[in-house]
Amino acid sequence: MIIALCIIALIALLLISPVKIYLSYNKDRFIIKAGISALKITVYNSLKKKQKPQKPQKSEIQEEKKAEKKKNKLSLKKIKQIFALFYDTLKFLKKHLVFYDFKIKIIFGLENAAATGIATGAAWGLLYNIAGLIDKTFKLKKHEVDVKPDFENETFGLNFRCESGLRLFWALAMTFAILKNLNKIKKVV
Repeated sequence: MIIALCIIALIALLLISPVKIYLSYNKDRFIIKAGISALKITVYNSLKKKQKPQKPQKSEIQEEKKAEKKKNKLSLKKIKQIFALFYDTLKFLKKHLVFYDFKIKIIFGLENAAATGIATGAAWGLLYNIAGLIDKTFKLKKHEVDVKPDFENETFGLNFRCESGLRLFWALAMTFAILKNLNKIKKVV
């Protein structure tokens, strides 16, 4: 009896613990990690060597393109049905997704100081609008947006970090909703 209660308590604890996704881009390195609480598993790391796929011959590529064009013809009615199926899932994600940390840092310089100043103002406006949209649409706990102009050199540097998550229970519920909608989409298409 005590063992069963411990197992039930452990399952309940796992279901209410957050699943976090960590995205990071820094100097040509892109990392995606996912995990529950402090246990994070690297899903993708751009530093690992990439295997080059073999290039298919030109005739095979042309045949594949023709087949895709024939296969991908969707009417407007079918597209509306597909969007309607995913709309509920998107609303669900909007309600439960939390951004714990959102940071963007850009350092750039253009050929002259005037162009750099104008571009800096435009970048500030764009990036703060993106942060505001994320804050309005989802729950945003912490954000940092930093644009630094370099008036002397032509340069560009980007650092991006985003940590988001949702409770495991809601992640499982959303997964089942997506699978259910995928089966409906297969019937529509």
